[in-house]
Amino acid sequence: MHADRFADFTTATGPFASVYYEDSHATEDAAKVAELTWRSIAEQLEQLGTPRAVLGHVERAVTEAPAAVGSGGRAIVANPDGVLVHERLVRPPLRTEVRLSDMPYLLPLVEHGTSGRPYLVAAVDHAGGDLTVYDRHGGVLHEETVAGEG
Repeated sequence: MHADRFADFTTATGPFASVYYEDSHATEDAAKVAELTWRSIAEQLEQLGTPRAVLGHVERAVTEAPAAVGSGGRAIVANPDGVLVHERLVRPPLRTEVRLSDMPYLLPLVEHGTSGRPYLVAAVDHAGGDLTVYDRHGGVLHEETVAGEG
């Protein structure tokens, strides 16, 4: 893990909302589960007294993130200025964690690891292939279809 990725925290001020949750997308009802997960996170943040600006940043990060592929988790840390961490976790946390504090809560990010590098998915058959490059958050960077023989 590279500590320099947390450099923004040295000048950032709180309060910080730190959210860690499972965002697996491997079942037919995954969209409904995602909606219910967001409702639960929002309710917890409101009960903690999260400022409206911070809540808005977390909401956009949760609801506008591209759908996950397969099993995994997501880490979001935001303050009044914006989202400072928004990363896919290699594996989902055992339970959803929602915190509001003067300092960001980063331990689950370290514990669960991240899939913080761009990656390529290639679907190949005898007629060619579909190539898709994803950024570290699962957003599509490039798509290409190639034709081939044999």
